[in-house]
Amino acid sequence: MALILVLVVCALMALAAYQFADSMIVYATHVRTDHRYAIEQSLAESAGATILAAIEARDVHDVSSTFGVKHLIAGHRLLETRDGSLLGKFSVYFETENASAREFVMGLEDESAKLNLHSLPLSKEQQHRARTALMQVPGLTAQIADSILDWIDADDEPRPFGAETSYYSSLPQPYRAANGRLESLDDLLLVRGVTKQLLHGETASSEVATQTARTSVRAWDHYLTVVSRECNTARHGTARININDHQLDRIYDQIAGQHSAELAKFVVALRLAGPMDGGNSSSQAMSEEDEIAQAELRIKQQLMDPPASANEDKPKQAATRDGMDLSARPVYRIRSLADLWGTKVRLLIDGKDEVLTSPWREDPRDLRKLYADVGNTLSTHAETTIEGRVNVNRAPQEVLQMIPGLGLPLAQAIALRQRDLSGELLADRLASRNSLAWLVEDGLVSAVQLRELAPYLTCRGDVYRGLIGCQTAHRNDIAKFAILVDGASPRKSLRYIKYLGRENDATILKALSLESAR
Repeated sequence: MALILVLVVCALMALAAYQFADSMIVYATHVRTDHRYAIEQSLAESAGATILAAIEARDVHDVSSTFGVKHLIAGHRLLETRDGSLLGKFSVYFETENASAREFVMGLEDESAKLNLHSLPLSKEQQHRARTALMQVPGLTAQIADSILDWIDADDEPRPFGAETSYYSSLPQPYRAANGRLESLDDLLLVRGVTKQLLHGETASSEVATQTARTSVRAWDHYLTVVSRECNTARHGTARININDHQLDRIYDQIAGQHSAELAKFVVALRLAGPMDGGNSSSQAMSEEDEIAQAELRIKQQLMDPPASANEDKPKQAATRDGMDLSARPVYRIRSLADLWGTKVRLLIDGKDEVLTSPWREDPRDLRKLYADVGNTLSTHAETTIEGRVNVNRAPQEVLQMIPGLGLPLAQAIALRQRDLSGELLADRLASRNSLAWLVEDGLVSAVQLRELAPYLTCRGDVYRGLIGCQTAHRNDIAKFAILVDGASPRKSLRYIKYLGRENDATILKALSLESAR
């Protein structure tokens, strides 16, 4: 009995020792994991700080997606110990997909290369145009397009193929349609017909057939966004002159102060009379979009104006500049700076019928000169950021086709000229792509076409998305983080840095210059 008792006690002690040793091993593993994750998190934050510093330092006309600092974001070495051994390094990149394999591009993905859903017209009169634009996305049907538009418009009236709150409230777990702006693209997962597979290309690892289909059809997040914006301030953060300001005397004085009285006179005359068309003054009715924009501007002005005082009941004196009555109501809204190029204006000045000519002739060289002269100081918007214009240097063919008036042949021609024979993006190396003038210089569009397309196009956005690959010493895998950078706001910021998991494909590590962290 004593021997049995001793054996039982010894067995219990051995079991306790085993459990203690096992818990210590687990604890040590967790400590090492937490330590590695802390280093990887620090690497990701360092990558974000490097990107923000590059955005702050870059020139306003730089159109590259990587801000000219590829040497800083490709396998950048950080966190060295005192003896010189390396603790870790990072690379910043984004993924693209084609029919054969995944591709990795160093730098960040410009969100302006995608269609901003908030830029779509939501009125019922233009629902066909908005639906047709969305259906350029591969696999996006008319039913899903109308459902997306119903989700973001302000009413509860369903479109012909759409769905509103009446549909969502009948589901087993009912909810209401947002009927407003989206905070992120993931909000679309609540829309009828939208799945993670369609939106992000996410699949279960066991679904081999579906995973194969993913490589042949790109996910919708390659074409759609809700965060694309551009900075609308001058180089040093000062406000640009809004040439669509309702106070014409203010426009005149600001332009004359920064440029010349000749340019100020021409811009104000263009607002008062509109451009000439075949020798006649074009005082045609504004488009529906321009009328809506003007109405919104008037509402903002009314809300911002102080309450009327007794002195304001007195008639105001007419403001005049260069013989022009600036108290008259402007009849023309300038849609883009291209409207100033090669334009003539016919107007009564000091009681005489005069024709004013633009300082820039209708010549491609003068168009480039126009953007160089006033592109940094004049704007057609009052806001500090401009939302939704499409980056013509980056947007794929499908996104270009969504732009009103830009058909398939032109979209194909522009997409073909975005890359050289090796597949590299030309805008990373060619300063000539910093304005829309290259479209005219390459013979892709005429002057008339450019004026129609320019309000929807840009050559560089300021909100970027990408991935950060972080590798610590003596590891054969990397930690992946998603990053969203807002360079459009006056205060540049990181919207988020999110941990996505781990990657251990040797091909990926080599492509990202992370094949060895020792």
